[in-house]
Amino acid sequence: MSALDPVNRFLDVLLTGVRALLLGKRWNGIDCATGRFLGKGGHLNPAAKLPRNVGLLTVENGQAEPWDRLSPWVLTDFPDCFDPEP
Repeated sequence: MSALDPVNRFLDVLLTGVRALLLGKRWNGIDCATGRFLGKGGHLNPAAKLPRNVGLLTVENGQAEPWDRLSPWVLTDFPDCFDPEP
């Protein structure tokens, strides 16, 4: 395990949100259990905590967006990134 592993794992959680901000695009999230979009109007707020049930994240680009799947460990390793309410 390298010293950068925790940083890399943290960036895995936030990378799409940072990309959305830099590109001026919307950030989308999906609940993997239900297949439903999360957030207001299906869009997440990069300034807010993530919903606990988010499993897929992407940056809106007008085409078939590639989705980043969050690993199950993110809730236990980075609980402060997630809204405590279900």
